[in-house]
Amino acid sequence: ALGMTLVTVNFNGAVVLNLPSALASAAGAQAQPGTFLGRPIVVVDIGGFASVTNIITCNPFGSELIDGLASIAIKVAYGAVVFTPNTPAGGYTLTQS
Repeated sequence: ALGMTLVTVNFNGAVVLNLPSALASAAGAQAQPGTFLGRPIVVVDIGGFASVTNIITCNPFGSELIDGLASIAIKVAYGAVVFTPNTPAGGYTLTQS
């Protein structure tokens, strides 16, 4: 198993998370092997504060997209999303919400 990156949010207010680039390095796997692993990023509202007023906004890197969208928002208490990197093209696929 490749593992994952877990991001926990426990804040009573709006939160903005900027995701790293999902695009594999042009230098190749030998130069930066970690960029080719494609580890999912899991974002979880562990505090239960997410709501329509306390939105957790997840933005992809630069011009990359998340399933064609410019951002994803968590608006429900204890909500979670899983982003799977699309290393050849850049951006993320929303694999669970």
